[in-house]
Amino acid sequence: MEVVIVLVIIAVVGYLIYQSLPNTKFEKAQNLFNAKDYVQAINILNGIFEKHVDAPAKHAECKLKLGQQTSAKSDKLKFFNEVVEIRKRIRNSSSIAKFESIEAKALFEIAKIQYEETKGDIEKLNQNIRFIDTANKKGSESDFSSLKTKHFNDLAEKKIKKATEKEKSNKNSEAIQSYNTAKDFAEKSNNN
Repeated sequence: MEVVIVLVIIAVVGYLIYQSLPNTKFEKAQNLFNAKDYVQAINILNGIFEKHVDAPAKHAECKLKLGQQTSAKSDKLKFFNEVVEIRKRIRNSSSIAKFESIEAKALFEIAKIQYEETKGDIEKLNQNIRFIDTANKKGSESDFSSLKTKHFNDLAEKKIKKATEKEKSNKNSEAIQSYNTAKDFAEKSNNN
């Protein structure tokens, strides 16, 4: 009888130890992620953030998915910025390497929202181009490139409008300068 009690205690303790292992917790978080229960997955991943090399990237991916599901731009930006902030918590270089492609996707989503909010404003377009130029693009290079092309296309159109206005008001030297700038932007946007 005592042997049975000892075996049951050992089994229970073994099970509890197994359940508390980072790999086991990560598997639970992965299953929750697959079931699209990102909030519960984040709760588990927070507990093993520094204990499992894949936890920071999966945590960031959960935040990214929450941002992509949300419809309000302010909520989207909140989640995407939270993804970017995760980098500050990561201590392991292997974790950073796994995190970077998720971070790039969040930065792309931020740049896309900022582009939509420019509404053709030249300064905002230039500001977002600078944001894109400094962003981590790992794995999302083509997305960033096509978004930047849209910026240049918009800038070319705005500069042509300005040049036409200058030309109508007989400010020909300023018009020529605006046309040249528009031409440069059009070339960068592959729009002849």
